[in-house]
This record gives sequence, structure tokens and C-alpha cells, in this order.
Amino acid sequence: MKTAAIAILLIAVIAVGSGACLLLNQNVEQAPDGETENNPPNENQPCNVTIVDFKWTSDWHHGAAFPQWARGFNITLQNMGNMDVEGISVDIKLLANNTTEIWSETELYDSREIGYTPFDGKLNASEIRELRGAFVSSLTDLEQARDWGEKTYLVRVMVNSTVSDEFTLPWS
Repeated sequence: MKTAAIAILLIAVIAVGSGACLLLNQNVEQAPDGETENNPPNENQPCNVTIVDFKWTSDWHHGAAFPQWARGFNITLQNMGNMDVEGISVDIKLLANNTTEIWSETELYDSREIGYTPFDGKLNASEIRELRGAFVSSLTDLEQARDWGEKTYLVRVMVNSTVSDEFTLPWS
């Protein structure tokens, strides 16, 4: 009886010790930048969509509703992660002196579709896709901003509300 009790107690101690050891090995210390041993940075991050290429495809011209002016562009995005990403959008802002935003809208179309099919905001894991778009602003706002100092475009790719990649271009 005494031997059986000691054996049960010994088995319980080993089981509890093994369980604690397993739990400690599963809790990996997280580095300040979010990197962990089991989850390297940017592999599973939903905001790892980058801008591969950007080019203007037209000069300023009348938009769909006058006095709007539009400028066409193509942008190539790449999902650098190993998971599909949804909620992707592109936003272009015209800034005066890098601070004052001049009113504008950005429209984005799927280049795989004929016509002007809106981009569905999805990229598969590791997918690279070129999209077409239109940057639209008001003629009145553009004329008022003429004397507001240096102007730049801020091109930004967003995943939901988080900036994933961005860069600036000079006004032209």
C-alpha cells in the first residue's frame, strides 16, 4: 500500500513537472519589435503589402464632373506575407509644404477585369498585382493651392486603417 502511494505521488510529481516544462517552452519571450522565435516579423502580419511600382499614366484632364480634374495611374502591389490579405486600399494625397492636404479622392480598379471594375481589396499570399486608378481633385482647390509652397503627392497603401507602405513624389 505504501509503495503504491509513493508510486502515485511520484507519477503526479513527474506529470506536473513535465506539464510545467512544456508550458514554459511554449511561452517564447517577445522582443520589443514584435519578433518571436516562433513568429518571425512580417511573415504572418496582415499589413505586409508593399508598393512595387507606381507610374502616372496620364496628365491632368477633366474628371467625370467638372470642375474636377483627374490623373490616371498604375500601381503594383505585392503581398509579402504567407496569408491572404483583405481590406487593401490605396490613397493618394496632394500636400502643400508637406502638411496642408489639398482635397482629393483616389479611385482604384482591378486591371485583370475589362472596364472599370472596382478593386475588391484582396491579395492572395505572395501575390503581385497591378491596379489602375484615378487621382481626382477639384480645379478650385488646385488653383488655390498654386501659391501654397512646395507640393508633393503622398502615395499610401492601407490594410484596413493601418498604413502598410507609403512614399512621396514631387508635384508634376
